[in-house]
Amino acid sequence: MNDMRTPLADVYVSDCEGYDIQLLRELPIKDLGIKVVFIELLQQSATSNDKMATLLNQAVNIVTSNGFNRIVWDGNDFLSWLAPRESKSQKVEVEGFTNS
Repeated sequence: MNDMRTPLADVYVSDCEGYDIQLLRELPIKDLGIKVVFIELLQQSATSNDKMATLLNQAVNIVTSNGFNRIVWDGNDFLSWLAPRESKSQKVEVEGFTNS
């Protein structure tokens, strides 16, 4: 992570075979200037639906707490980015998710 500090990273890509959420949790997203997060969040047959829901919820909480307001998950890959604000609303603009 220290190597990412100079120059700052715009995009974070992770495919770390099950450690992606743990790494994302430890990543200083704001300090590194990251604008796009792309991680493999594959629902494998060995992963229960409950565990996948927990991992997805953790990923959503991490990125929304860092100001990201757009998320796409296709069942395999998780993509999130900070879109320019189109309104003055303080509500997090993540379609299909609520920030509670």
